[in-house]
Formats: sequence, C-alpha cells, structure tokens
Amino acid sequence: MPPLTAPHLPVRNRALASRSGRRRCRRRISASPAPRGSGVMPLQPRLFGGNSGMPQHIGRTDQSVYLAVYSIIEEPAKYRRTLLMTAVTQASTTARERILATSYDLFLQQGVRAVGVNEIIATAGVAKATFYHHFPSKDDLVMAFFERRQQLFTVGYLAAECERRSDTPRGQLLAIFDIFDEWFHAPDFAGCPYIRALLETGPGHAIGAAALLYLDDIRSSVEKAAAAMGLTNPEDFSYCWLVLMQGAVVSGVGIDPGSSSRIKRLGEHLIGLHTPADDRTIS
Repeated sequence: MPPLTAPHLPVRNRALASRSGRRRCRRRISASPAPRGSGVMPLQPRLFGGNSGMPQHIGRTDQSVYLAVYSIIEEPAKYRRTLLMTAVTQASTTARERILATSYDLFLQQGVRAVGVNEIIATAGVAKATFYHHFPSKDDLVMAFFERRQQLFTVGYLAAECERRSDTPRGQLLAIFDIFDEWFHAPDFAGCPYIRALLETGPGHAIGAAALLYLDDIRSSVEKAAAAMGLTNPEDFSYCWLVLMQGAVVSGVGIDPGSSSRIKRLGEHLIGLHTPADDRTIS
C-alpha cells in the first residue's frame, strides 16, 4: 500500500484525535456511495466495469492497490480523490516497469522476433489492455527495450567499466575486449541484441533501423576516443574498430568463446596502423 503523502497526514491525524472526529470518520466509511455527479468517489468501487472511476486498462493484478487505498481512506472527497489518483499513477508505473523488465529478459535470451506479445503479457502478469495502454505495439516495446539496454549495459556498464579500468583513451578502448571476455563467459550471455535485431528484421524495418542507430552511437564514441588519441583518420578507425567488436560478439556466442582476447591483439595492431609515424615507438 502506498503511504499517505505528507500533506494529508495532519488532516487525518486531527480528524482521529477527537471523539467527534472518530464518529464523523465512521459515518463517512459506512455511508452509501454518493450519487453520480456529486463529485465524490464511492468508497467501494466496482473494479471491472461500471462507474467506478478507475481506468479500464488497469488489470486484475493491480486490484490490491485500489482495495488498499479504499480500505484506509477516512478523508473528505477531495483527499480521497488525490490519494486515489496517486495510487493510479503508481499502479500504472509499476505495470509499465513490469512489462519492460519482463521483455528485457525475454528479448535478450530469445531475440525480439521470437518473443510474442502474449508471452510477455503472461510472464509479466498484466492484462492485455494494460499492455497496449503502455505500449501501443510490440515495436514500441522493442524501442523502449533498446533504450533500456543502452542505459544499463552500453553506458551503465561497458563505458563505465572501461573508464574504471583505464584513464587513457587507448587503455579504455582495449579494455572493451577484456570486458567482452568476461561477458562471453557469463552463463546468460546471448550476444548483442542490436546485432541480432538487425539481422532478424533488416535495416529497412523500423526496429532494424533503430538498432543501426544504437550501433552507430557506439562507433561515434570510438571515433571521439580515436581523435583524443591523435590517431589518423578517426572515422575510418572507428568503423574498423566496430567491425572488431561485432566480430568478437558474433564469435563469442558459440563459435569461439575466447575470441575476445585474440581480437584484442588485432585491436592493438589497428591502433598502430592509425598512429602517426612520428609518434610510433621504434623497438
């Protein structure tokens, strides 16, 4: 049950502090629902259908939120309405997050094409109407999944871990393959969802086009690092580096789990090829 918000606590406490206040609260709780148009929400609404004041997209899994709210409310109508709307917002946010968290795991393990809407709905435990309220189509959910993946893995883990392991652009680029090696040996490793979605749908599909954009964000970050290192032709370097990264991931899925350490040596060679002649160390 969501806690009462601070502005309403003093009102409730004052109402219950006196005997007369308690009597008034009891009368309000036992009163019959107000007639339509009175501006007062009924204390015991019908959860499914009828003039309950609740959005029809709320699924059965969210019933408890409403029942909990109505079981403790002892306030005038304006406070009941505020608290109920707070509960509605929290229930809606929780449902959306549950759908996104469920699809995140399913998409990573099976790919965006293999997972159907019905499987997501059943696994997340939401109503179909709830799903389509938050995500009008499966493509909309996939786009949200891509964004979540970038936040959690590309930026939140990969980039942050590279910066933690090295304080130089060169060291950070090479650290990618050390992190990949650990990632490839994780029990839940299933490849890159962007590459997989691109291969499943093609660049002409909205999902494939979005996957390309996220991959290009990675390439752009590599290009900036190459420029900071003073390498020749940073753009060309970044495309070559992305090929190394993608090749390592594809090989790591099952062909060669140890591919990352081998491709790291190619990365060192690529850096050497793009290092200006005057900066090369002659051994």
